Amino acid sequence: MKKTIFVGLIILTTTVLVGAGCSNSNQKAGDLANTLPAQTNDNQPVVCQDPPCLVQYFLRCQPATLSMNLGEGVTYVIKVLGLEDGKCHWQSTITSGQTPSSETNDCYYPLADMTTDTIDHLFGADKVAGKEAVLQAQNNLFQANCTAK
Repeated sequence: MKKTIFVGLIILTTTVLVGAGCSNSNQKAGDLANTLPAQTNDNQPVVCQDPPCLVQYFLRCQPATLSMNLGEGVTYVIKVLGLEDGKCHWQSTITSGQTPSSETNDCYYPLADMTTDTIDHLFGADKVAGKEAVLQAQNNLFQANCTAK
């Protein structure tokens, strides 16, 4: 099952980055300053229907949520909560319907570290040959800025 989820995430990541026009792995929050629609009037998080929607909000650390059904009762949710004390607060959660369990990572990243490499890491696209340095750098950021709940 883990292999199926991993392959699905790699395919999804390719779709995300191509669909969002994020081919530059150094793209950061400031690069998207004029590309997002305004936040809703009631400051409610945007509910994204697809990964390209989330990428833009994620990179700017604006509240948004994406929930993806990965099959076999597994759901992957990425939620951007917004800026807190100068850092971007976001969470990723994987839940499995087959065994009532969930795993949430609660993260506070410096805004400068919110790049498309971070998105690649969330979807496992940095676990392929040629991306070893990106994987190591993102693992280090993840360990320094995230805690499991």
